[in-house]
Amino acid sequence: LSDLVDRVDPGMIMSGIGEQPAAIHMNQFKLGGFTSGCVCLAPRQSMSLLHALIRQDFSHAEHVRRVFTQLEDLRNAINPIRVLHEAVELAEIAQTGPHYPNLSPHRYRTSGRHLESRHHAQTPRPRRPALREPYPRNYL
Repeated sequence: LSDLVDRVDPGMIMSGIGEQPAAIHMNQFKLGGFTSGCVCLAPRQSMSLLHALIRQDFSHAEHVRRVFTQLEDLRNAINPIRVLHEAVELAEIAQTGPHYPNLSPHRYRTSGRHLESRHHAQTPRPRRPALREPYPRNYL
């Protein structure tokens, strides 16, 4: 990253690893922003982090970043896309439907059940049908 910011205006570079390294990348390397998966679940918190970093309020930025720690740890441990996909559905933001086959659904089902049992232990909700059709058989 150091070599890149020596060659390109760092304001044109976005940190592509989400909230976890955003403070370091924006403070130390002066990057223009960061990508976020967590913004799908908590847009106000993600924007609060961005605004705190722009204001150089690193104390508040760290506080907001910690809100995402548990989800980000799950994403790192399992798979960033699969966990975010399930979290969006569990939060009832959208019916996310099936995963593409390359996302290893066997491992996903196990982690998805774990997430669902934690978030809906008292009153499990029935699965709603996906909004889109499943993959054609010849795709699998």
